[in-house]
Amino acid sequence: MDLTTEELAILNGHQGEGASIAMKILVGIGRVFDAPRLVPIRRAHVALSNQEGDTWFAEKLQKAGAKCLIPPTVNPGFCMDFFLSKGLLSNEDIDSMRRCHQAYKNLGAQMNYNYT
Repeated sequence: MDLTTEELAILNGHQGEGASIAMKILVGIGRVFDAPRLVPIRRAHVALSNQEGDTWFAEKLQKAGAKCLIPPTVNPGFCMDFFLSKGLLSNEDIDSMRRCHQAYKNLGAQMNYNYT
């Protein structure tokens, strides 16, 4: 995969550990699909599911100092207010959803919903 000088610098950590981790993921996915290069984008979306893997990934990037250069939109995992009103969420579920929400928000994602 051909990378620009700037992309190589990011990959090699010149913009911090978080950016390097994100670039490693992008390059790895690109290589799997035999992509010749990365392409510039102006929009991004994260298909957030509020599962443990989402939270782990977002918190890992957050702890490494990553910030979204292009703030993505994200899917709400599910409507917490509805499930709370029906008594269907455990304290563990509530904590997990809030942690995931906060981690993506701290990375710079556009969170168009609120959890109470």
